[in-house]
Amino acid sequence: MNYLSFGLTAIIILIIAFFGILPPFIDWQSNRVLSSEKAKISDQATNLHKKLFIGDWHADSTLWSRDLSLRYSRGHLDIPRMQQGNIALQMFTSVTSASSRSGYTNNGEKFRDDITLL
Repeated sequence: MNYLSFGLTAIIILIIAFFGILPPFIDWQSNRVLSSEKAKISDQATNLHKKLFIGDWHADSTLWSRDLSLRYSRGHLDIPRMQQGNIALQMFTSVTSASSRSGYTNNGEKFRDDITLL
């Protein structure tokens, strides 16, 4: 009975780690902001940006378990950064497949689908 209890406990811990710890770690690792330096933006560019209707036609934010109403220091976007950036239209897309080895010239069926692993 002790072996069974130990085995079930180990399986439960592995499941919790796989679904509870691994995805946030991959999110943190994959969606880092590489530079914290702010670009110098002229007043003329800032004023023009405030007048524009800004649309972003691609965001994989639904892939990650994250509350988009909160500001984050990682990832593509969140609502506070959308408001700050004057984003008026945002398309939340669904990732169907992706490979860490694919690119503009070497996409194809031959690569492993990394999204399924998530």
